[in-house]
Amino acid sequence: MYAYLLFSIKNPAYLPEIHSFIASASSLLPPGFSTAPVVVQPSDEYLLCYWAAPYAAHHAKNVNPGHTECPNGTFFCSNYAARDILGPENGISKISKVNSGQLSFDQSPGGVAAWVWIAADAKSAMSWSTVPSAITTFISKNRDGFCVSGNRPRFTYAASTLSTGYRPASDYLPKYISSAFAFDGETPYPNTVALQPSTAALLQNGCYSAVNHPTPRIDNIPQTRSLEEKSEALAQLLRGACWVAQVTPASLFLSGGKDSRTISSAFRGLGIDGVTAFTFGNDTTGEGETASLVAGEAGFSFTYKTQRIVTDPLKALTNALKHSDGLGTSFAHQYHYDSDLSFTAARSSFHGHGHLLRGGFARTMKQDGDYIEKFIRSAFISPYVTRHASETTTRALNEYLQKKLPAIAREPLDNLFLSNRDYRLGLFSAPSALELTSKTMMCYPLLDERIAQFAAALSVYDRISERVVFGAITKLAPSVADIPLFGEIWRFDRDHGRTNFVDSDHNFDAGYEKRVPQQANKFTHLTTPQSALQRDADNFPAVERKRQIAELVMDSRVWADVRPCLTADLQAEISLRALGRPSDLSGKGHNEQFAINAFLDRVGVAAAIYDIRW
Repeated sequence: MYAYLLFSIKNPAYLPEIHSFIASASSLLPPGFSTAPVVVQPSDEYLLCYWAAPYAAHHAKNVNPGHTECPNGTFFCSNYAARDILGPENGISKISKVNSGQLSFDQSPGGVAAWVWIAADAKSAMSWSTVPSAITTFISKNRDGFCVSGNRPRFTYAASTLSTGYRPASDYLPKYISSAFAFDGETPYPNTVALQPSTAALLQNGCYSAVNHPTPRIDNIPQTRSLEEKSEALAQLLRGACWVAQVTPASLFLSGGKDSRTISSAFRGLGIDGVTAFTFGNDTTGEGETASLVAGEAGFSFTYKTQRIVTDPLKALTNALKHSDGLGTSFAHQYHYDSDLSFTAARSSFHGHGHLLRGGFARTMKQDGDYIEKFIRSAFISPYVTRHASETTTRALNEYLQKKLPAIAREPLDNLFLSNRDYRLGLFSAPSALELTSKTMMCYPLLDERIAQFAAALSVYDRISERVVFGAITKLAPSVADIPLFGEIWRFDRDHGRTNFVDSDHNFDAGYEKRVPQQANKFTHLTTPQSALQRDADNFPAVERKRQIAELVMDSRVWADVRPCLTADLQAEISLRALGRPSDLSGKGHNEQFAINAFLDRVGVAAAIYDIRW
């Protein structure tokens, strides 16, 4: 992914300072980004600059990142679009149109990216991200004379102040502790927000406003349409979404689960050779064994990679905050993970996130507004925080539910899919996307905008039952579909006797015996067990890491703000850990211990953000 900044300038007197900032701005980027940005300045009112990623030399001739000019203006894509959209024949101009200074498309340009458009007359510009926004667009305004958009939050904020220094905004602390992100789109940086992905930002005269997203929605796909037709349509979209693997060597993060085998089947359907698949783990785990089976059936080379761990908690927190550009990690219990992806440097790297396509993690078919509301709240607000901590998140959630809940109750989609239709996914996945896209050419075919549109257009039964996804896999690579999942089932197999789908004769009864899953508890059979972890030379034991994290929190300058956010039990637990005393959690079940440990790691990350330990 290329890092970019788009300036909308009201006062041209700022231009010398802006150019001076740009000249040294690469110091704020992870190692390897170009130190010499490409600068596009069509007028004194707009300036676009972008920095090539460290892997760009391997891909510049084959994939999209960069800008192109056509009769409708200048387009910049930070990651990748559909095939030939930004090619020499300017496919982008064939699907775009301009009306009253705003851009719209006749169809999605596809891919997964943050975008910029500057009008041909340089009188207006827009920024947006593909939906769902795995690559997030951030907007910042801290000077009267200009505003800035970009795809890295700290970078965008620094450009808005023309300075590398900052003091975190206090409002972010309770929001991050409550939810691992700010539900309302805030970041730790003053006046810097994540753009809602259902919208675009119109930048004019040094200010910005929310406007309609340029990509049109597609018509709903009736459940009564045959499963054969829907499966074939999705299979065709999956082939198109994996086009990058046809023009570059490809690597695949492979767990052997639903998402990675969906991508595997698309590769197989395209006849792609030379794929290198890998998983963080080893052959002693069910997931590792299943991944090996899928890779073998798909014809990929396969290797196990050990997960690197930074055991010194202070070094680990520094590492995690650098990776997330200061947002804080979404899965905070992985704050000490350090993924070495150097072996993918000359390859495009494919990853999943297919829960959107399949309907999310938590699903319900109940047409009960109260039940759904409770479900949604539990997904976004931790049970270990006080009402004080969750107040602003609750307020934002109430506004969301007031607007959306009637429709939710009529069409009971799963709670995560509903929220991912706007900006929650972008904020939640931004930390991992920022890390991965700074290390390798990341491709997320299951979040491709055209795939996501198709998923949103499916009926709730088609999506949550996973029948259409499974149907597409059987068309692309039937032998891959037959391999049992590890510790999971395809949802249409959950109750093998149910026939209350409209086309209930298409529930894939054939082959059910082949799909009987291996049983496992995902909390006790982790994908990266101790034998697959590579500890650093510091080799801090887990107990010492917990003690130092607790000590960091209690010594932090924001402890007085953190403490009212935590329930009494959690405050007591932090105190015990800081003293190195036995935990009060020993009597709780394994799953609850895991959840509390992960939450306290999140509190540690939050404190580190405000102590600026990176």
